[in-house]
Amino acid sequence: MSKQETKIAVFGAGQQCRRHLNLSATDMQKGFMGTAILQGLLSNKKSNDDTYQLAACVRSSQSADRLRRDLAARAARVDIAHGPEAAMHVAKHADIVLLGCAPNDLGVMLQLPGLAAALMGKIVISMLAGVSYEQLVAAFINVGVEQPRLVRILPTLGAKIGDSVTLVATSRNNNRESEHIRAVDELLSCIGTVQYVPETQMIEATAVGALTHALAIVAIDTLGDASAAEGLPRPTALLLVQRCLRSATGLLLSGMSPEEMKNAMAIPTGITINSVLQLEKGARPAIAEGARAAVAYTRKMAE
Repeated sequence: MSKQETKIAVFGAGQQCRRHLNLSATDMQKGFMGTAILQGLLSNKKSNDDTYQLAACVRSSQSADRLRRDLAARAARVDIAHGPEAAMHVAKHADIVLLGCAPNDLGVMLQLPGLAAALMGKIVISMLAGVSYEQLVAAFINVGVEQPRLVRILPTLGAKIGDSVTLVATSRNNNRESEHIRAVDELLSCIGTVQYVPETQMIEATAVGALTHALAIVAIDTLGDASAAEGLPRPTALLLVQRCLRSATGLLLSGMSPEEMKNAMAIPTGITINSVLQLEKGARPAIAEGARAAVAYTRKMAE
């Protein structure tokens, strides 16, 4: 597949199609991830020279308008369509289709007129959290799409700024040497880094990623509040926290281990070592318990 001919279609940008498809009423999710991926691709130099032709399918004209506002001046580079009838047309003309609907909507989406046939021979990338590769294959076979070229991924919202940490599930039938996996790798590298994880470890990897983001949110917010209470303006504190986290992450990515960082930064009687000791009292047990709870919750989602 030539890069100059690669057409990408994103299903689920804007707002999910639950109400439009008359599905059961639950909390409606916004298509943040689909939008974030489009934003990342549009901002990336490698994909900004018409390397990829982009399309998006959303549930309604209101969602289409919302997506155009989110993409702003770059919206003209995306062919935005809406409604069930448009789904088949968008999929038919795509080489790679990204599915970002709610996990429970997959079966209903695949029942849209002509969509299953339009997906025959395509590379289909699932962003459905908790839906395993085997479950995806079964869902597609159930609507007559045999031996689909499916890839299961889990990106992060950092995709919108080209800094996603995207998990890609691998298995015996879906390994890194597969031609369609290489095409997906090339696409995903435009929105951040790619981390290959065996399908059997996706639940744990998903939970760790989610908990890490949750931990960062809570830690940053708490430090902002506590700093303000002690006299440091919250905006100043937040900027300092953000830059220190970036610095610490850079050291870890350079090869330093957490233990090496502690030894280098925590001088005797210093602020850092005393802060570590204080955090050890409550933070370490809480983080460990949070990790185990996140894994348990993710496993429950996959049942």
